[in-house]
Amino acid sequence: MNRLLLYLSLILIISACGKRTTVYNQYKEIPSKGWDKDSAAHFDVTLEKETPFSVLINIRNRNDYKSQNMWLFVNYQTPEKKIIKDTLNFYLADNQGRWLGSGFGSLHEMQVVYLPKVKFPTSGTYTFEIKHGMRDSSLVGINDIGLEILTD
Repeated sequence: MNRLLLYLSLILIISACGKRTTVYNQYKEIPSKGWDKDSAAHFDVTLEKETPFSVLINIRNRNDYKSQNMWLFVNYQTPEKKIIKDTLNFYLADNQGRWLGSGFGSLHEMQVVYLPKVKFPTSGTYTFEIKHGMRDSSLVGINDIGLEILTD
C-alpha cells in the first residue's frame, strides 16, 4: 500500500509541475490470446540531450487480467548502443481487487512513471523495449502497452 501511495504521489507531483509537452506517445497492441513472455514491445524515440524528460509506461488492461500487480522488464538502448536494463513492479489493482488508474467498463489504463526528470546524455534515437516479467508464459488480459515521453 505504501508503494501505491508513493506511485500516486509521484504522478500527482509530476502532473502539477509547470507546462509539460508530450514529445512521444505510442501504444503497441497486445494479441487478445495473450502477451507471450518472449515478445517485446519496441519504441524508437528521437530525443535531445540535456532536455529534462519524464518517461512513462502506460498499460491498458481488461477485466480478465488475473493479477493485482505486474512486473515489467524495460531496456533502452542509447544512440551509442549502450543498453540500460530495469525491472519494474507496480500495482494495477488494490487489495480489494478494484482497478487503479482510469477507465470504465472492461478496459482500464494505468500510467507508471518510469524515469522522472531524466536528462539523456546524447541526442539521437533511443530504442525502448518492454517485456512482461510475470510467471505466465502467455499473459492474458493486457490490451496495450504504451510509452509516453514528456518534457519537464
